[in-house]
Amino acid sequence: MRLSRAAARRLGLTAALAPFYYVVVGAVATLLGPKGYSSTAQTMSELAEPGAPRPHFISAAFMGYATLVQGLGPLLHREAGGGWRGRTLWGLVGVYGLGGFLAGVFRESSEEEVLPGVDEDAVHGVAG
Repeated sequence: MRLSRAAARRLGLTAALAPFYYVVVGAVATLLGPKGYSSTAQTMSELAEPGAPRPHFISAAFMGYATLVQGLGPLLHREAGGGWRGRTLWGLVGVYGLGGFLAGVFRESSEEEVLPGVDEDAVHGVAG
């Protein structure tokens, strides 16, 4: 797969923005989180638990990061010289992003069933 220099730059910028986006939105989620929340003693996922104030902020952090990091897939494919190695790297980036996205969609400590016998908490745990 050939990427133009401009396309590679855009993909690289998108992937480079992913950690910054996560840190900023995660910090906002922490500041707006429940009273007594400690980011050193508790997981970020707890900010999206049922009953938490403004759980959509941390979900947006998870899903936004997972989406932005996808720019690495085609770049790694190109750097690996294509072929099976490139496809494998691109696929791994896709799986990584899918996990992050699902961790944002499904909440920790939620007992709401997603599938028979499978609750949101279980899906969040596997995806995260």
